[in-house]
Amino acid sequence: MVRVIIIAPAPIIRTGVRAVLHDVPDLAIAGVTGNLATARRWTLTRPPDVLLLAWLAPDPRLLTLLHWVRRHAPQTTALVLVTQCDDGALALLVSAGAAACLSLEQDAAALVHAIRRAARPGWRSDPAQCALAQRWQAEVGGRWRRLTRQERRVARMLAHGQDARTIAATLGVSPKTIEYHLSHLLAKLECASRLEAALWVRTHVPLALLDADVHEDDRRGRG
Repeated sequence: MVRVIIIAPAPIIRTGVRAVLHDVPDLAIAGVTGNLATARRWTLTRPPDVLLLAWLAPDPRLLTLLHWVRRHAPQTTALVLVTQCDDGALALLVSAGAAACLSLEQDAAALVHAIRRAARPGWRSDPAQCALAQRWQAEVGGRWRRLTRQERRVARMLAHGQDARTIAATLGVSPKTIEYHLSHLLAKLECASRLEAALWVRTHVPLALLDADVHEDDRRGRG
C-alpha cells in the first residue's frame, strides 16, 4: 500500500485530488491539508511514501518545505502538481527536492501512474526533467548566481522597467552606485545593454527565484 499526503492551498484541488485517489485500491491517503506546518508534522511523525504538493503560484515557502522533506524524510518522494512549469521553475523545484513535476491538466490515470512510479524502490527522479533542470542551471542559473545580492535586487527592478534614478531612490543609494551595479551585472549576465538584461531576467529567471530573493531580503531585514 502506497501512503500519500496531499498538500494544496486551494480547497478545490485538495478535494479533486482526493476524489481521484480515493478509490484506487493500492493507494492510501494518509492526510490532506493546505497548511504547511501540518504537513511537516505529519511527515515527521509518519513519513509517507509520496508527498503530493500543489504549486499554483511562486511561493518560496513551498521550496523551503521541499528542502525540509529532503532533509528530514529522505525516504519520502515529493511530486509537485503544477499549472505550468518552465525550465527555470522546474530547476528550482528539482534542486529543492522534487522528484518530478506533474501537470494538473493530466488525467487521473496518469496521476495514479506517476504516484505508483514514485513509490517504486530505487526510483528517485524523472530523468528527462532532471536533464532539463541541469541544462537550465548550466545556461541560466550559473549567470544569475554570479550576481551579488544587491545586483540581483537591481536586476529585478530593471526587469520591472525602473530606471537607475528610480532604483537608487528605492534602495536609498546614489544613482552613481546604481550605475556601478548596472555595469557589473551587465558584464556578469553577458548582456550588451540594460534592455537586453531586463529582457533576459524576464525571460529566463522564474518568478519563484525572484520571490525567493525578496523573501531572503525580508528575512535579513527582520534579523
